[in-house]
Amino acid sequence: MLPLFLILYLAICIESRGGGFYRQIRVGEDGKDFTLYKFRSMRVGADAKGLITVGGRDPRITKVGYFIRRYKLDELPQLINVVIGDMSFGDSVALVTNDHDDVVTLNQKWVSHDIFPFNYRDLSIRLM
Repeated sequence: MLPLFLILYLAICIESRGGGFYRQIRVGEDGKDFTLYKFRSMRVGADAKGLITVGGRDPRITKVGYFIRRYKLDELPQLINVVIGDMSFGDSVALVTNDHDDVVTLNQKWVSHDIFPFNYRDLSIRLM
């Protein structure tokens, strides 16, 4: 696994400036923040625009990025999160911190009105 990590990391760094990893704060179990690791598939600073990429040709995605996204190789560094204990296999998608705040607020509103009383993990699966 280490040789594959090294090859992907070097390919990302050679194609575009910046490091090979992308880090993002996510919300895990019991609402605790943790750092999620992925291989970087977009140009540095592309996430600052706040746009969501779903298919198509997005100029922010690098050539290597298209390849690693196609084969889901950008997700491999999340194994680090599994080993550390931040995530587990088969767990629901960890929400981005801002999304978590919105979901909790929405969930509290629903629970306070006795409408759809479920926890935010159930809601996160529906939103993703």
